[in-house]
Order: sequence, then structure tokens, then C-alpha cells
Amino acid sequence: MKKQLICCAVALLLTACVNDIEQKASMPDRVTATDAVEAVSPLTESTDSEASSESEPQELAVTETTSSAADKKSDTSSVDDKTALRKQLRKEISLDYPKKVGLYSEVKLADVIASNAALTAPDTLLETDKAGEHEQEIELEYQGEKFKFTIKYTAADTEPPVCLLDGSGNTILTGSYFGTDTLNGLVSFADYCDPEPALSYTGYVDTSTPGSYPITVTVTDHSGNNISWGLDINVSDYEPESYIDAGDRIDFAEFRQMYAGEGQRVGIDVSRWQGEIDFKKVKDAGCEFVIIRMGFSSDGYVTTDEYYDRNIAEARAAGLKVGVYVYSEDTSPSTALGVGRWTAEKLGGSTVDMPVAFDWEDFYNFQNYKLSIHDMEMVLDSFAAGLRESGYSTMLYSSRNFLERFWVNRDKYPVWCANYASTNGYEGSHILWQRCGNGIIDGIDGAVDLDIWYD
Repeated sequence: MKKQLICCAVALLLTACVNDIEQKASMPDRVTATDAVEAVSPLTESTDSEASSESEPQELAVTETTSSAADKKSDTSSVDDKTALRKQLRKEISLDYPKKVGLYSEVKLADVIASNAALTAPDTLLETDKAGEHEQEIELEYQGEKFKFTIKYTAADTEPPVCLLDGSGNTILTGSYFGTDTLNGLVSFADYCDPEPALSYTGYVDTSTPGSYPITVTVTDHSGNNISWGLDINVSDYEPESYIDAGDRIDFAEFRQMYAGEGQRVGIDVSRWQGEIDFKKVKDAGCEFVIIRMGFSSDGYVTTDEYYDRNIAEARAAGLKVGVYVYSEDTSPSTALGVGRWTAEKLGGSTVDMPVAFDWEDFYNFQNYKLSIHDMEMVLDSFAAGLRESGYSTMLYSSRNFLERFWVNRDKYPVWCANYASTNGYEGSHILWQRCGNGIIDGIDGAVDLDIWYD
């Protein structure tokens, strides 16, 4: 009898083991949260954030007098319904965005995210300060619920180089060498990301025979983006005569009649090149403001304009509104920061009537600096930061050509645009227009720059 009982027990145990093995074999492989995240690309749910925002609530404190099995069942059912609703709503969310954005570009989420849900922080900028793959968490609101996702994208150099000066009007002497090095001395170019874009050309130049030889110039950055333009190389037996067309002199009275009016003030900008100025006569001529060069800097070394102290004191005494500018040749953020601080210290807390102008003009053969446009934007930003520490603001001075081709002006500094034409064709935002460099006004011997300031 005992033997039969033992055999029956063994048989039952073996049957249970077989059933357990069959049940396990029939179960599918489990997908972990990490596996799910890796499987979704480029759109990925933020599992950490979602876990914190949708985690199971802690159990309620239970006492014998208030809790019941029915209450617990009701609470569990409510949680399950909430979780199911969120899962359903998440599935309904559509999301689209570019998988590649420009390196160093200023891109708001609202500019690139397309979704049937609303961004909770639409003005947040995409991270584009480094090349390569990026992951960034975003939050969307849909049907009164908030959900977090991680978007994946690549920041890359997508823009071609820019031609600053195309080399036209050149002359190569007969018998001289012509090659890429020669061409580099005739043109100017830059790239927003690449400090050393490569120069090349196609075409044949016979320097043994005078004539005009067409070539195609190409500049290529490290990402393969390129720009090309045609250029005639002029071979001649003679050097061309130097000629500078200053244009007809513009009398300030005529200038004032043409441009003064409601919302526009007329004035001048000066430096040591104007010598000693009689600001009372300048004011009596109808001038309303003057922008004075404080000094010039190179590699962090600053020299005060020899007439600055006299000019700003006498301009203020004459009742003119005043501004100042610094002519800079700085090429590193650290030195520009120091120049900004020096400028603020020189102002000494005194009031100026407009932002301090940053004037950088060394664009001829800019490529030889081995700087990107982004690098120069950082120089401008650092100069501004040095001023901002003491409560002064900054504006950018440049010609129309370089405002359109070079400066991105990401931080949106006010602009003082130099454009020597009877009408200003610059379409970008600006508060000042330098109309010409050959003005004539009582109180100054020689030519002076004439400006319009928009209120």
C-alpha cells in the first residue's frame, strides 16, 4: 500500500513539472523598457521621466475602521483606468521634426516640431553647439495630459561657404606666377563653421600673354558644402594706377534737408582723423548727435583715440547727443572681453545716448585669419559681455555687404549700417545708417562721415 502511494506521488510530481515546463516554453520573450526605447528611432519615449510621471501611486494607509476590500478594489480600478487612458492618448500623439539641423544654428522647438499636441516650452532652443548626434527631451500636452519624449537629431554643417570679395578688378603682371596662392590674395571668403575652407579653381591663365582669362573659383568646407563663382584674371604689362573715387562732397545743410524729419535725426561720427573740432559750430549747423571713436584694439591691446577725451567733453558741452565706438582687430573672445571691460571702465559710469558700437572691418583676405564666422560671432558676444557687466549695451557696425554675407548677429544686437548710397537698400533691422564718408560741415576741416539715427 505504501509502495502504491509513493508511486502515485512521484507520478503527480512529474506531471506538474511537465505542465510547468510546457507553460514556460509557450510564454513569449519579455521586452524590457530599455529594449523598447532602443527600438524606437528617431522618436523615443523618455522612460525615466515617464516612469516618474506615470508610476504606480503608493498604497494608501489602511486602518481597520475605514478600509474595506471594496475600497481597495475601487482604488486599483481607478489607477488602471488612468494608466490605460494615458497609454491610449500617447498612441494618438503624432510627432514630426527634421533629423538634421545646422551646426550652431538658433532653432526653437516651435520652429521644427510638428505635432497634434502642444509644446509646453515652445521657445526652448535645440542644442546645436556641437557637431554630431543629439538627444533632447521635450514635453507635449494632449487632452489635458502631459507626456515627455526624447527626440534624436544630428547637428551638422549644412551651409556652404560665403564669398566676401570676389576678386574682380584684379591685374596680374605679364610673366608672373599664377596659382592658388596668387588667387588667395585676390579673393576673400569664409564659412560659418569651418575656419579653414579649401580654395581651388578651374581654367587656364597664360601669364606670358596679356589678356583676360576666365576661371571658376570654388571654396569647399570640411563637410563638402561649396560655393563657386566666375572670375576674369587680367594679365597686363602694366600696373594699374591707384584711383579712389570719393564721390561728390555732400554739404551738411543739403544732407539735413534730405534726411532730417520725424523719427530721423542727422549727425556725424568722428575720430582723430577730423582733428580739432568746434562742436558749437557743428551744433549750430543743425547736427543733432555725434558718435566718437574711443579707441582701437588689436589682440587685446587698446589705444585711446588721442582726441577722444576732448571730443566727448566738448560734444556734451555743446548739447549734442553722444555715442562711442571702438575699432577692433581682435580675433579671440578672451581679448574682446577685456576690450569690452576697458571700454566700460573708460566710460566710468557716464551715460551715452545709444549702444556702444563694435567696429570690425578687416575682411580683406579674411580666410588667412583661419577663423569661422561663428568664431567672430563669439568675439562680438565677448565684447558685449564685457560692456554688459557695467550696464552698457552693444551695437554692431558694419557695411551692408558684410551684414548680408557675414554677420549672423544671433543675439540680435542693434545695427549701425554703412551703405554709401542715396537710398538705403539694406533690409535688415538697423537703428543707424552711415550715409557717406565725404560730408562737409561747419566746425570740421575736411571730410566727415554723415549718419541718420532712427528714433
